[in-house]
Amino acid sequence: MRTRWLVLPAALAGLLMLGGAFSAVSMAFADPERVGLQSEPGSPLATPVFHHVHQNSTDPAAAIAAFQKIYPALVKVTVGGFDGVQIPNVMSILFSRVAAPAPTQPQSAFLRHVFSVPNIRELVKQLRSLKMDVRPLYTLEGTTMDVSSDTYQNGMTRTAYEEAKAKNTLAPPTGTGGYIIFWGPENVLIETSERSTLKPGEAAYGLVDMWQDDSICAELWYRTHLNTPARAGRGGAPAPVYTEATCKVPKSEPSFPSVDKAGTRRQPGGGAAFGAVGLNWFVSQSDVPLAPTRGQLVDHIAVSVPALDPWIAKLKAENVRFLQPPYTFGDLRAIMIEGPSREAIEIIGK
Repeated sequence: MRTRWLVLPAALAGLLMLGGAFSAVSMAFADPERVGLQSEPGSPLATPVFHHVHQNSTDPAAAIAAFQKIYPALVKVTVGGFDGVQIPNVMSILFSRVAAPAPTQPQSAFLRHVFSVPNIRELVKQLRSLKMDVRPLYTLEGTTMDVSSDTYQNGMTRTAYEEAKAKNTLAPPTGTGGYIIFWGPENVLIETSERSTLKPGEAAYGLVDMWQDDSICAELWYRTHLNTPARAGRGGAPAPVYTEATCKVPKSEPSFPSVDKAGTRRQPGGGAAFGAVGLNWFVSQSDVPLAPTRGQLVDHIAVSVPALDPWIAKLKAENVRFLQPPYTFGDLRAIMIEGPSREAIEIIGK
């Protein structure tokens, strides 16, 4: 579904369906307590670095084992007192043990993890051998397939499809590359795309896909409060300029392929870059405000900063909502704030 925004590092390549982009990663092992806490240039209020996604789990050990079966490159770690898996020097998925399965409804801002692998069709075979469900992707013609590249270009609306057919300019499916969507361990949603630069057995993690009630307004929020960079325009053109007064724009026509038979409204989109991992979002498909992430299957996302106190002062001065005051995270400290669509954001630092 997606049209990507191009603020992410050059190593990231756009894919889609609600889709994927990915960073090349070093597979050398790093101190897990410090992943995401490498030196940052300039001000202590430079853009934070992505740290982890935090999930609630009834059986963290089983979830970890399941992730490693799908992506053998993931390393088992303990970070801040929480067990999880990690792509070294890039990010972690950490788990908190809960007594009962955490809900995924009502819909929160979290949509899915986004990985990439060397061969997407081999992954489909592997998932089926593990009895994991690959979600069918609906096309404009009402058919379904597993891999996005088996239909027309990603993000095509019915209007564009009919126009291309009338002009005889409809490009056939490539049948190469593409992405899939599937239910992962404990029914967390995962998108994975093919990236030919990866070696057998490697995996990359470049994005967290999210919903936002108002995507462009969310982009302004992240730029204001978390100092994320402004997005670049397409093809070198200046990016559109929005303000809080103009950031609420109409939702687009549904486009395909999509996990929904009626298609997915992909625009307005947006995102926020936090080093090697970014947030990529789509406008909420419903007019009902998104639910808080706290207590759901995916509880929060986390970023890291060199020093926490300057960020506490900044965010308090800007009247950002604090969900938790400073608390201990391993040898470090952390706070929890609430984002524009009630997503919980942990900020970790000294």
